[in-house]
Amino acid sequence: MGQLKLAVVSDMHYYSRTLGDTGSAYEARSGSDMKCLAETGGICDAAFDIIAKSGCDAVLMVGDLTNNGEKASHAEFELKLRKLAESIPVYVVYATHDWCCDGNAASYDGDMKLYGVETLTPSQLRELYAPYGANGALSEFVCENGSSSYCALIKPGFRLLGLNDDTNGKGKGGFSEEHLLWIEQMIREAKEAGDEIIAMEHHLIMAPFARLINKSMMLGDADDVVRAYAGAGLEFVFTGHSHMQRVTEKDGVYQINIGSLTGWPAPITYFTLDREKAEMHVEYLESFEFDGAVRSSEYIRDHTLHIFTGIVDALSKGGPELKKTLAASGVNLGSVPVPAFILKGAAKMITDMKVGSAARLINCLTFGKGVDKKAARAIADDSLYERIKELFLNLWSGTPVAYGDDEPFSKVVRSVASLLRRVVKALPVKKLHGDGIMNALSDIEKTAALLVKPNFDAKDLIIYRNKK
Repeated sequence: MGQLKLAVVSDMHYYSRTLGDTGSAYEARSGSDMKCLAETGGICDAAFDIIAKSGCDAVLMVGDLTNNGEKASHAEFELKLRKLAESIPVYVVYATHDWCCDGNAASYDGDMKLYGVETLTPSQLRELYAPYGANGALSEFVCENGSSSYCALIKPGFRLLGLNDDTNGKGKGGFSEEHLLWIEQMIREAKEAGDEIIAMEHHLIMAPFARLINKSMMLGDADDVVRAYAGAGLEFVFTGHSHMQRVTEKDGVYQINIGSLTGWPAPITYFTLDREKAEMHVEYLESFEFDGAVRSSEYIRDHTLHIFTGIVDALSKGGPELKKTLAASGVNLGSVPVPAFILKGAAKMITDMKVGSAARLINCLTFGKGVDKKAARAIADDSLYERIKELFLNLWSGTPVAYGDDEPFSKVVRSVASLLRRVVKALPVKKLHGDGIMNALSDIEKTAALLVKPNFDAKDLIIYRNKK
């Protein structure tokens, strides 16, 4: 049978700089996103050069190849794929951002965001990217929206399902009944032939954190899809979309969620599979070239961090600036009724306060029941701002530093996350004790716990298989 070695990347969101990369409108768009925009070309070039020399059997690209489906972006990105394919077989799936499902494709000129940019349809995407999976496939399924899924033989003994999951025919992401039956058939045929089979699709089939956080990133019929995969015997599925490097398991199906290549921590995931085990190792892009200068990984880190630090900075400048900053991220407020001095005070507290001072304040307001006191004293002199930034980066990176349950930082985070549930539970208002509210509050706790200690190591992981 041998061994399969893959390089996997996702969510490149490649952007053609011909659409504009200067001016206030572009800066607002770029600054509101965890991934880079104008820099995507340099990042892709650096990563693709590494992958071309990796010695892998193939590279998988798990959707959102372009920023927003712009025709110009697709044309430039496909040229990069063509060059990469000279060194290594390339398999792609495309997804919602590649055909601009929200109609939000735009160019930028000064302070103007200009809509009406030409995009590609799912049928045109099928034709453009056919050389990277569908051509020569063992089988292809054409979806309702004109895109397609395919089953390809990567090498003898190893098959790939490249799945387009943008529609289930019922107004949600997923698969139609006919499409899912085809998927199950492809898995059974691989098993009957004695071949291993893995899959890639863009959207999540499991929540890496909790439904509260990940619901909008998941297939509409995610639970049904997981059951179908488990029943047919599919073990490994690569997904993207969330930009969060995470591994999740349910019913023997492992979802390997690949972070965005053009956002922190710019991961390239190497995946090795044989009869005995699956092994995953993630490397982070160390540098890339942009406008003639070499940029380090810290450049990408700081760009991702700007989502959080930019909001704090806007707080310090008052309501109008906060409204503008949030609007760039898609959060539109009619007004910000909070006085400027309160907003500025909140910003100063976040940036200047120590963990110990913040814990004492919370405990004062909650009669000593808000934060684990002993744990807070152990990290009392730590900067609150730096600790929050650490958690924010952990959201995307898969928590490369995992904190044990007994470590002070872990205890503080988990006690703060449980505070809302404990407060609500103590209130004598039965309506607040319903399953909906309590489940949402429990999801917050679960998410916080996974930020400091994930269920699986998202950087280096070995999964032993029960194969006879």
